[in-house]
Amino acid sequence: MEQPNQESSPESFTLTVLLQHAGKLLDDQLRAGFESFGLYPSQGRVLHVLGNRDGYEQQELASAMKVSAPTVSGILKRMEAEGLIARYPDPNDERVSRVSLTRKGRQKCRLVGRVVKEVERTLVAGFSRAQLRAAHSSLRQLRNNLGGGPPGPEPSVEAVIP
Repeated sequence: MEQPNQESSPESFTLTVLLQHAGKLLDDQLRAGFESFGLYPSQGRVLHVLGNRDGYEQQELASAMKVSAPTVSGILKRMEAEGLIARYPDPNDERVSRVSLTRKGRQKCRLVGRVVKEVERTLVAGFSRAQLRAAHSSLRQLRNNLGGGPPGPEPSVEAVIP
């Protein structure tokens, strides 16, 4: 008697497994794009976040990226040595460190933006606007169910997908 192929069992296609697989494939595409111009994936993430709002407090940046403060500090140390970011004390509280892009960082940030847009185009190919809105809404709910939240004020689904 033949044993069933475990790869084709229903358990292999749960939402958890599918999301893990899609997430890995997404990470692989972003990594390849960022590495093509000399960035580690974590550096690409920092540039993408700072490209949307420069001047984050270092602690806010760690929170927005969903990593620990020591992790973001190590990433920023390397990026600062490469001339991509500058850290400076907050003018109102010198205990707080803020992070800004340098000119070189802004140039790399534009490249990161292109990679993110290209991966996004690949990701959403073949979906209608209605499907994209539904997917966006569902993924927000899944994120919230897992205890996550947006890194800041979250625009409506319609603002993201007009």
